[in-house]
Amino acid sequence: MRVAVSLPSGRTVQLSATRRVAELKAAAEKAFGQSFLRLLTANGISLNPQTLLADTGLRDGDTLSAVSCPPRVAAAGKAFAMWCPNGGCIAWGDPVAGGDCSSVAEQLWPVKEVQGSYAGFAALRSDGRVTCWGDVGVETELPSTLRDIQQLQSTNFAYATLDRQGRVYCWGDSDCGGDAGHLALENVATLASAGGAFAAICHDGSVLTWGLEDGGGDSSHVSHQLVKVQHIWGSLGAFAALRSDGQLVTWGDQQHGGDSSHVQEALRCPAASLNERCLERFGDGPVGGPFGLPFVQGIRTRSNLGLICFSRIL
Repeated sequence: MRVAVSLPSGRTVQLSATRRVAELKAAAEKAFGQSFLRLLTANGISLNPQTLLADTGLRDGDTLSAVSCPPRVAAAGKAFAMWCPNGGCIAWGDPVAGGDCSSVAEQLWPVKEVQGSYAGFAALRSDGRVTCWGDVGVETELPSTLRDIQQLQSTNFAYATLDRQGRVYCWGDSDCGGDAGHLALENVATLASAGGAFAAICHDGSVLTWGLEDGGGDSSHVSHQLVKVQHIWGSLGAFAALRSDGQLVTWGDQQHGGDSSHVQEALRCPAASLNERCLERFGDGPVGGPFGLPFVQGIRTRSNLGLICFSRIL
């Protein structure tokens, strides 16, 4: 089969392939001198590289579009996974701990997000389904009812999903968030995770937490402060929640950033005036962590190897 492949710039090449879309993709990347290209049909349908050309509906002489798809990387304890949004996924590292995704390769398309735990990965697909590989705390496949998933989060040993109806499903090590116990996890707007606990912001701005109690899973002592919460971030063992009035509330292991009592004056800065003049760091170490790695504007710095840090740069 011979088809034309065009970049958004208008540059076009004529390419041939005989078996799979992957052949066309590789030929296009070589011809254009670009990696991580995604091939689209005239109708805007993204082609899975593993699909046989005979099953795509393409005919000799058709034209495809090639768009750049910058890759993203997720880390587990002993492996990495790389994917292109709405594209495929590859993994490497310890094959038992997530470094080999060949057994589920056909299910890893199109991938929207990947989350890693200590010994495996879970991928959220664009169709709202989840695919896992490695040691992810489930002996069999996830429930068939687990669909319409909008968000995926992980701790070091557990996972949690949020569906379109605001319901949460979790699995993995029960001590690290794999079991929410008696909590009614419904009417949830968004999820956040720390090393061993999850936090859920409900639509009314309240917060539910579960997992390691001293790692952020127990927020009972600050529950009266967790109102009108807009965002939550997690370190390895603590959480920080930003309320609509600009107040930042923290809980969890004080060595992991859960105790911000000594910087409360700075944390009372109105949300509109949070800037470099309103800068404080808290956690274990002189600059928010033992190696000075910051927690910056919602970017979580967390390591499965015990690198714990929490600072604030807004």
